[in-house]
Amino acid sequence: MNPPRPARLLRRCLCAAALAPAVLVGCEDVGLVAYSDTADVGMSAEQRMDVSPADAIDFGMVSTSGTSSVEELILTNTGTSVLPVIDVYMDEFTSQAYYIGDDLPLPLRLQPGAAFTLDVYFKPYAVGEFSGGLVIEVEDAEELAVVERDLKGLGCEDGQPQAQGGC
Repeated sequence: MNPPRPARLLRRCLCAAALAPAVLVGCEDVGLVAYSDTADVGMSAEQRMDVSPADAIDFGMVSTSGTSSVEELILTNTGTSVLPVIDVYMDEFTSQAYYIGDDLPLPLRLQPGAAFTLDVYFKPYAVGEFSGGLVIEVEDAEELAVVERDLKGLGCEDGQPQAQGGC
């Protein structure tokens, strides 16, 4: 029987982790995989992925009364073998103002040299700063690699001065 995937394991252990980070070792599996937060993911030349942009995704100022703002995240297989993207989701601390489309074809099998554009949306529901994190799980030959991108945006109100939360 395969052990639970680390990201899923972490989600199951969220309450315990919030109480005491050391509790994670008691959650069904003691061997959590080290996560990668770099633009180039993979343990071998055969399985590598470039994630662009390499830094946080900044939506800037977006009106609370307008349509959603969209930013693209490009996943490119820079390796020599198929790279399975297992899951893409918002972390547990992400504002509900951020979302990805429901039509994401997961698991996504990126062929060598292929790229996939992931649309990330921001629709602020109030004036103020919003933050969050996007998580991408990639199955490497021997383990699960996780890439995270910070999300930030500012909700503003049309017709108001900037000092009062206007756009």
